[in-house]
Amino acid sequence: MKGIQVSYFKAPITNINSSSNIGLIEIANLIKSDMDLRSKIMQIRIGGMDKTKLLDNVTFSGLFKKRTDNELIEYSGLICLDIDKIDNPEELKQRLIKSKLPIVLMFNSPSGHGLKVVLLSSDDERNHLKYFEYYQSYFRQYYGIVIDKSCKNISRTCFMSYDKEVYYKDPNEMEEIKLDDETSKFILSKASDYILSAKDGEKHHKLLNISRLLGGYSAGGLISADKAINALETFIIERGNIDNLELAKKTIRDGFTNGIRNPLTKDDLFDFEKRIKIQFTNESNYENTNSFITEYSDFVFDNLPPKINEIIDKYSKFSGRSYLLFILIGLLPNLFTKFRFSYNGTTLGLNLGTVAVALSASGKSASGFIVELFSSIENHLNKSEKVNGTKKTLFLPPNISAIELAERLNANCGTGTLYSTEISEFTSTNAKEFGDYDYILRKGLSNENISIMRKTDKTDINIDFPLINFCLTGTNSQFPEMFKDINNGFFSRSLYFLLDNSILWNRGNASRVKQDNKALKQFFFEKYVHYQSNIPEFIIPIEVEEYFDDEMEKENDKYCYDDLMISIVRRYGVYTWKLARIIKLMESDYTTTDKIVIDLTTMKLCLEITTKSIKLSEYLSFNLKSNGKSEEDRIVSKLKMLNRTFTRAESLVLTEGLISVRSLDRLLANRTHFTSEGHGKYKSK
Repeated sequence: MKGIQVSYFKAPITNINSSSNIGLIEIANLIKSDMDLRSKIMQIRIGGMDKTKLLDNVTFSGLFKKRTDNELIEYSGLICLDIDKIDNPEELKQRLIKSKLPIVLMFNSPSGHGLKVVLLSSDDERNHLKYFEYYQSYFRQYYGIVIDKSCKNISRTCFMSYDKEVYYKDPNEMEEIKLDDETSKFILSKASDYILSAKDGEKHHKLLNISRLLGGYSAGGLISADKAINALETFIIERGNIDNLELAKKTIRDGFTNGIRNPLTKDDLFDFEKRIKIQFTNESNYENTNSFITEYSDFVFDNLPPKINEIIDKYSKFSGRSYLLFILIGLLPNLFTKFRFSYNGTTLGLNLGTVAVALSASGKSASGFIVELFSSIENHLNKSEKVNGTKKTLFLPPNISAIELAERLNANCGTGTLYSTEISEFTSTNAKEFGDYDYILRKGLSNENISIMRKTDKTDINIDFPLINFCLTGTNSQFPEMFKDINNGFFSRSLYFLLDNSILWNRGNASRVKQDNKALKQFFFEKYVHYQSNIPEFIIPIEVEEYFDDEMEKENDKYCYDDLMISIVRRYGVYTWKLARIIKLMESDYTTTDKIVIDLTTMKLCLEITTKSIKLSEYLSFNLKSNGKSEEDRIVSKLKMLNRTFTRAESLVLTEGLISVRSLDRLLANRTHFTSEGHGKYKSK
């Protein structure tokens, strides 16, 4: 860290080429005493001059060839936070100086109504976003301050300013915060306070509450199960006046096990009091808890292209926004039929297979609002010249024969989306034409050549590069009939979504007027036309590819107990790259000369969508009649994968939704597979 250098950029802000490198102490001296800089700041504060034209700027997070994330030369291990619109910057500055935060540099912003705070982050740029998220949560919790989200960008620049009271501390005299340690310390400190403050008569209730909460944090990877349980047992002993210690330990285990079914993230970490009071005050039936309802985090929606969020917000009153996003994802490939990319030596298109499962009347029909947005494209294709007597279409009905399906694909130059809100409509047809139909869909989803013979004249239909999309929704009872053979490759070719099972009454339905979507339909049509002739190039930075590889390797390790799950993880790896391209293309109307960088944020939101689908596909596969292995065999294989002593709580996390708690306990008690190590710990034989 010695001698940190960052890039210096001359005004105006439109200049993205670095003019020189500069050290931190040199920056501090300029901010403190440079008279030319002082004059410019006075012009901005008194005369309202434009800082973007007057002020030089620096990228505190590193050295850059150009001021863009993908032009980083060397990461500095620093992150700069921008705090705007505060009443008394000097007072806040003094409070921050007294804090334990690793602040390297701090000074008043050019406006005089904010602070620039430069802190240590990590020596690895891949952890930059994690540190931003930590500091963002920290300032919100302890100071009630909202940090500008754009500070998360590594290439985020900071305008020079004047502040004779600038604060500087040599970074070599400081240590970076170890996030994992800090997180667990925070959790345990809050848990200790909560238990020790419990009054007689409320001990059991509070112990159950806090155990549930720590179970949720453990499931979210914020603290280890052993550390949490051991700490809780220590806290209740410190609290004293316990009638039955073994009963108290059982309460901890029961509460912890319950909490595991509701994983919490860092976004929940600083809402500790809210979580205690609201989420964990009511007793719940652990057996009936369903944690497989697919909901995407705010992070996903915060980083989607604005047009996608506009569409979701427009129709979210009819169904959940995560469900609508999933449906939209399944249909967006229709806009990008000309795109090809190479993956592992194979040329692929941007088509996807998606299946959403829900109870009857739970809102899945809202997918119709999304489908209607593509009607202008459908009408345009219908008016095109027929091919061998068959008209072109965007959507392929699921109740036609395999030959008719092939004919329509052939007329569409290999493209089309099989869509229905009733899975049974598909399964009843596929049962009659089983084999050919299944074959077409498997080949089409993987862009592999389709060759099928007409029964009438014995001639062949050959489709060289089929680009089939698959978008089905249906009920829990319809879903198992989709897959006659779970191992034939069809099951692993779809992304999955489970819609919230809670069916609520929506007020005002009787008088609700159908929304006007003419503008959105036109937007989709223009996007489709534009990308028929404009094919920009995609660039994948090495750090994004490495992050993807690391995350998918973790997924592979999680599910390597079963050949089916291994194939699903690998296919979803491909789908992640498809999603990343689709989402980036929705940002703007790029041209053939453009180069689109797939950034780390886009990769993270795509991975959230695909990894949640991996988890859901495991859950769904356990409940299919066509599953070749018994439930017990797969559970035993999954637990033996740990190859070490494990706790009952860990086994519940690994098998949630796959087997009932009672069945799992019976399996753990079976000495054929596992031995008990005592205190709720087991080891496979």
